[in-house]
Amino acid sequence: MEPALKLFDEISAQGIPCDTALYTSLIHGLFKSGDKKLAFELYNQMIKNGNLPDVITFTVLTHGLCRNEQRERESAKKVLGEMERFGVKPSAHIYNMLINSYFREGKFQAASFLHDDMLEKGIIPDEHTYDILL
Repeated sequence: MEPALKLFDEISAQGIPCDTALYTSLIHGLFKSGDKKLAFELYNQMIKNGNLPDVITFTVLTHGLCRNEQRERESAKKVLGEMERFGVKPSAHIYNMLINSYFREGKFQAASFLHDDMLEKGIIPDEHTYDILL
């Protein structure tokens, strides 16, 4: 991750604009390397620099929070609020990650609530949603 961040710093220093896809790729790499703090710093920098997050960015954030050792479901759930803030419609995949995370911890009521929320927002469950729920 270090070489990628160094290159990113060089690009930024030269005034070359970075797009959402580049930021999202770096955020993904930071989560994979276990650096959640730096991932969120970069996310905030991305927004500050005028790059709006997209559904892929939010998928990366949700995945990183649901899959890390702490399984930060509550923080991942807050990503849904961020999506609303930026006018990005959550995907079934994002809900599936959250629902699955709650199910793995035996929090069935919370998982069911998320499924209901998904339906209320007009997001159509896919086959993975039903695999998780069954």
